[in-house]
Amino acid sequence: MRAIEKRLRARLRAKEAELLTLRTDLDDVRQDRNELREHFKQRFQWWIKLLGEKGQPNMAWLVEQDALWLRRFQWWPW
Repeated sequence: MRAIEKRLRARLRAKEAELLTLRTDLDDVRQDRNELREHFKQRFQWWIKLLGEKGQPNMAWLVEQDALWLRRFQWWPW
C-alpha cells in the first residue's frame, strides 16, 4: 500500500467518526426540539382552556416554571 493510500484511508476513518458524532448530535437536537414543541404545545392548550373557562393564569409562575424547564437543554444554533 502506498503512503498516499494510507493517508487517505486514515482521513476517511476520521471523517467517518466525525460523521457518526454529527449524526448523534443531530438525533439529540431532534429529540430536544420535539420535547420543546410538545411541552409548549401542551402549555398553550392548557392556557387556552383556562382562558376559555374565564380563568386567569399566574404568569409569574408560568415564566418561572418554563425557565426551570428550559435549563435542562443545551443551547444550540437554530
